[in-house]
Amino acid sequence: MPEPTGTDNAVVLSQLLFEKGPLCALFISAQCGLAVRDIEPAAKRLEQTLTTTREMGHCKACEMRMLVYSLFVKSPK
Repeated sequence: MPEPTGTDNAVVLSQLLFEKGPLCALFISAQCGLAVRDIEPAAKRLEQTLTTTREMGHCKACEMRMLVYSLFVKSPK
């Protein structure tokens, strides 16, 4: 099986954040198999088309306060 590309990782991350976010890196990694080190590059790739934030907050899954990733769809003007 070929290694996932940066685009593949961004798609997986966007789907998970859209369905469940805000989420911490550990939960994202456990849910979709992305290595923790691959989450930040995937989030940066998403920023090209979607509003992606990283901020201190509560992970919706584990409820711990830590750095969480969120996805916000830009509304049309």
